[in-house]
Parts: sequence; C-alpha cells; structure tokens
Amino acid sequence: MYNKNYTGRAYVIAFIVFVLFMLCIVQLFRLQIINGEEYRKISEEKLYVSMTVKAPRGEILDRYGSVLVGNRTGFSVQIRDDNMESKQFADMIKELIVLLEKENIEIQDTLPVTSKLPLSFTFSNTDSKSAKENEAAWKEEYNLPADASASQVVEYFVEKYDIDTNLDILLQRKVVGTIFDMKSRGFSISNPYTIATDVPNNVVAVVKENNLSFPSVEIVEESVRSYPNAQMAAHILGTVGVIYREEYEQLKYKNYSMDAIIGKQGIEYTYEDYLRGSDGIKGIARSDNTDDIVKSIPAKPGNQVLLTLDTALQKTMEDKLAETVTSIQASSATDCNAGAAVCIDVDTGEILAITSYPSYNPSEYNKNYNKLLENPAKPLWNRALAGTYEPGSTFKMLTAIAALEEGVITPEETILDEGVYKYYEDYQPTCLEWKYGKTHGYVNTELALQESCNYYFYEVGRRLGIDKIVLYAEKFGLGQVTGIETGGEAEGIIASPENKEKRGETWYDGDTLQAAIGQSDNLFTPIQLVNYVATIANGGTRYKPHLLKAIKDAQTGVIIQEGVPEVVEQIDISDSTLIAVKNGMKKVTEEGTAKSVFEDFEIPVGGKTGTAEVPNGSSNGIFVAFAPFDNPEIAVAIVLEHGGHGSAAAPVARAVFETYFENKIIEDAYLRHVLLQ
Repeated sequence: MYNKNYTGRAYVIAFIVFVLFMLCIVQLFRLQIINGEEYRKISEEKLYVSMTVKAPRGEILDRYGSVLVGNRTGFSVQIRDDNMESKQFADMIKELIVLLEKENIEIQDTLPVTSKLPLSFTFSNTDSKSAKENEAAWKEEYNLPADASASQVVEYFVEKYDIDTNLDILLQRKVVGTIFDMKSRGFSISNPYTIATDVPNNVVAVVKENNLSFPSVEIVEESVRSYPNAQMAAHILGTVGVIYREEYEQLKYKNYSMDAIIGKQGIEYTYEDYLRGSDGIKGIARSDNTDDIVKSIPAKPGNQVLLTLDTALQKTMEDKLAETVTSIQASSATDCNAGAAVCIDVDTGEILAITSYPSYNPSEYNKNYNKLLENPAKPLWNRALAGTYEPGSTFKMLTAIAALEEGVITPEETILDEGVYKYYEDYQPTCLEWKYGKTHGYVNTELALQESCNYYFYEVGRRLGIDKIVLYAEKFGLGQVTGIETGGEAEGIIASPENKEKRGETWYDGDTLQAAIGQSDNLFTPIQLVNYVATIANGGTRYKPHLLKAIKDAQTGVIIQEGVPEVVEQIDISDSTLIAVKNGMKKVTEEGTAKSVFEDFEIPVGGKTGTAEVPNGSSNGIFVAFAPFDNPEIAVAIVLEHGGHGSAAAPVARAVFETYFENKIIEDAYLRHVLLQ
C-alpha cells in the first residue's frame, strides 16, 4: 500500500540535500571566484612553495685551462608577490628604482619604449616583419590604439598600474617598464622577479634596513658571471642576460624559467646548451613569516667549455694593438682610432688569439650598454669578424698564385715597370714609385711582392682576367663567411662584374687592374685574411677556423665533445709557385716595407703590408704574416683603421710572434724535463 508518511520524509531529505548542495556551490563560488585571488595569495604564503635554485653556468677556459669566464657569488634584489594594493605596490617599485639608480644600477626591462626623452618605440626589423609591423602586432596584443604614440602607451600603463601621475615622466616610464616586465614574466610568489643582479653591499644594507618600506623585496645570493681578465676576448666570449619573452617561447620546452639567465652573444650563446647547467628545487613551507626548507634538490653546474685561445697570446695581441693605435693617435700621424687582429694555427685552423679594438668589459656591459651603443668608436662591434676592409697589397699573393698556376707567367719571368701602365688608352694607372719619378725596373714574382709593384700586378691581372681572380679568391675563402662558431660574421665582397651589375654599374677593364692589386670592390674580414695567409703558409689546405678545444663535464672531467680540424678546401699549388710567393713574402720582412720591424728578429717571417685608401680619413693599414718561415706554425692578420700604412700594423705581428715562440721554448723545455724523469 502507498505510504504517505514515507513519501513526505523523502521530500524533506531531498530538500535538505538540495539546500546543502547549493550552500557548497555558493561557498565554492565565493572562494574561487569572488575571493579567489586573495585566497590564492594566502595559500601561497602559508603553504608549501616550490622555488627554483639557479644552476651556476659552466666556466669558459682557454686551451691550457686558465679561466676566461667564471662565477662568483653576488647579491640580487628580488620582488615577491604580496597582498598589496596596486597603488602601494607601484609606490614601492618607484622607491626601489630610485634607490638602485642612486647607486648607478641601471634597471632594464622589455617595454618597447625608450627610457630617454623624447619617448619613442624601440621596435626593430625582423626576418619576416618590419618595425612598423612589429609595433602594430604588439599594440594589438595589449589592446592599444593602433595610432597610440610612445607617450600615450606609457600614460595607458600608468593608469592601468595605478602609478602616481605626479612623478617625472621618465620615472613613470621606468616604473611602468618594471611592472610590465614583471607581469610579462609570470610574476608570482613561486616565480619572483629579479629587478637587479650583482648589487653592491651598501644596496643590500639599505634594502634590509628599510624592510618596512620594501615589504615584498628580498636579497638573495646567486651565482653571477666573473671575468678575471676584465675585457679580454670580450667580443668572442659574449654576454649573458635575462631571457626575453620571445626567447622563452622558443626555449621553454627545455625547462627554462621565465627569469632564466641565458647566453646572448658569442661563446655564451653558441654553447648555451652546455653552459647552462640544471636548475635545482627548494621546497619551502611558509607560515607566519617563517620559512622551513622541507625539500631540496641541488643544482648541477654547467659544463666547462675549453677554447683554443691562448691567454698569454691574447693578452699580448690586445695590449700591443691598443698600444699601437694610441701611439699613432698621440703622434698625430694619422686619424687611426680602431683595429682588429687574429692569430691562427696554420695546421689546424685553431684560433689562438682574436681581438677587436676598442673593446668593453663584459662585467659592466648591462650597466654601460647605452653608452657603449652610442660611442662613435663602436666598441660593441667585432671588427675581427664583422669588419670588412679592402685588402690592398696583401691580395697580391693571391693574384700571383692564380697567374702562376694558370700559366700566364712563370716565377722567373720579368716585367718592366714603366711607371705608367699604358695598355689601355682610356685608363692608365701608375705604380707607386712613379710619384717619386722612379720605377722598379725589371721585376719577377718575388721582387714584385717585395717591392709591392703595382705595375707588375696590373699586367699579371690583365693577362689572368677577372674570372680567374674571382675563382682563386673563392678557393682561398675570401668574400665568404668562415663558419666560426660564434657567428656574427660579415660575408665580404670579391670584386667582380656580377657585383657591379647588382648595383646597376658597368665593369670596365680598369676594374680588373684594380682588383688585381686588392682594390676595386674587394672587401674582406680580418678572419678571412688570416685564413687565406694560413692556407698559403701550409701549402694549400684551407681549414675552417674554430674556437672550440673541448667540452668537459664540470664534475667528472669527462670530455663530452672535442673540436677537431676540418678541411674546407684542398688547393693544388705547385712547389714552384709556393716557393716564389713565400720567398717574396720573406723579402718583405727582410728587405721590403716591413724590414724596419723584423730586421733584428731571430725567427724568419713571411709577411706582406697593404695600404688601402678609404672614402674619408687616412688609409687603412693591413699586415699579414706567418712564422717560422721554413716550417710555418701560426699566421696573423692585423688591420688598423686609418693606420696610414701596412707597416704600422707590423709591430703587432712581431709582438705576437715573440710571445708565441718564447712560450713554446718554455713548453718544450718543460716537456723534455718531464720525459727525462
């Protein structure tokens, strides 16, 4: 029979369950939606927090294990998320920026607006988009008007972040930039924001003493890069910095954090995967302003990267190049203000020393970045890899090799220098001696190189033709990147009809004559020049220049990877050609334009000076050489911008040779001693 009392009780129970269910829904809505952010912060503050412990980057060493880039402990200023009102938070950021800038600590951020007046955007071109396209895409991402100016963008974020509008416009910009950067990097209590690294002790003291003014600011110890040799090899070693948003999107699959420090240039960038190490984890239980470490996984340091560089040789090259430039400046002989030099092992392609002057100190790179960027001497520009220069007479060995190998001349054949080359009616260039009313008389290959006789090479170049000159230039790697690990190379140009046609110009017979003596459109980098000379020195084997000696596990010492010689081209050069060309180079240092530098040098050297006119200022001075002459081991190339003459660069080569062979004698004596034990 149907029981009415039972049915009534069921309704009551169902109603109670429904009410309880609705109460749960309301409570969940209140916790997660209405007060979700507040409870999230409370949860993060009171409960378990997992924090990243950054791994020290691997050391960068020279070929003998001397430290080029190491690590030391420094102090960083971090901001942790806090339950603060937006205006209070913005005021705290402002006070922190003022404090740091008072100590000359420059605050960097990723807001694409300049930090100087007048405010403007800093978008640049990329491979696929113009600066305007990048600007439009960024504005669209942040819902900004397409026609908004840089000042209007700052005003928008000032209002959004509740920043004091009475502040100086540049200070507003800096506060905006910092908060913008924080939000872009996913700022939270488990992902604190580092506003400054490697701060001095007095800043640490002020922050700690004023902890009430900086309630969510902490001082943490972190590993920072150290440079025991200051600016040595700065352009090659490169720099590190905080990961950019675009970089993070590309690297996040490798477990990079949004505030990771990564290699930005040079070796630091090239070998990032080996140098970065593995971050650790520190688990912290937070309660009532106390931290208890409940879990810890130590960080693993990055691997050691050993380079082919020789610290002693590098120092000699840098010091002598700087001394030479400043000496020329002091004498007011020319307007020389910069240069580059490279030394290479002719039998392996190992770069033993490489420098660009002026340079900079990597430890102060971030601090002085704007000054460095605005410096008219361009200290950030790696002239050794990216500078392109007319080779001048240092190109004449190539013209001689091409002509001898193609049979248009023989080593013994002599050509009479008549002063004015009159083969063409409409173009009659002169030899250098002609301006003094002299000529070189009858010259063969050796004497033509010794005296740098333009007339001889006009005739040889005419007989040879531009196509053969281009062919041999390509064989020797001129006008093309070498492929050195750091990248950043300029390609250069080999003078040719094709290059002139690209510019809508016509190639004339006179262009061939100028190309044969290293002028016309010829533009090569110092690293191309040194590799070209090394190829002559070793008899025709062109190696790929490289900087990597080995990569080692920092903890076990196990070699992970080794740099090995790589032959790019084997050029067939007859013995008679090599003898003639090399003997001509030897005579340059014994009787020719470099005699005054090498006449009392005990080790025979083969070299060649070059002087190249430039549109403005004094001519560039170029010198290339190899030694020892009979059994070449190393080659050098030096370029002095506005150096006046190639002989002005020769003292740098001599200093490098002296250091190399003095150290070699010491090493050989040590090895003999060890073997006799």
